[in-house]
Amino acid sequence: MRRDWELFYADRPETVGRTNYLSLALPTVHGTPVPEGHFRQLCAQICDMPDLQAEHRVPDLCCGNGLFTRKIARPIGSVVAVDQSEASLGVAP
Repeated sequence: MRRDWELFYADRPETVGRTNYLSLALPTVHGTPVPEGHFRQLCAQICDMPDLQAEHRVPDLCCGNGLFTRKIARPIGSVVAVDQSEASLGVAP
């Protein structure tokens, strides 16, 4: 039996558009959508971690469509992204 979240993410690419990556990932804080500027700030904070170096491999668990993965992979050596939603992974660039 599929769970509610599986159904939600299975239909999401067609609901919001396959290249609307912020809406596809649906990042929220206590249920309120995160503004794009806040998302950029979160990515900058991750990439500015003092112990993070270019040769490090960083895991992105529950990566969804790769929204964070793409942003943090640029300054970091590599990111290993994993997600259970085939629909989300299917629209990852």
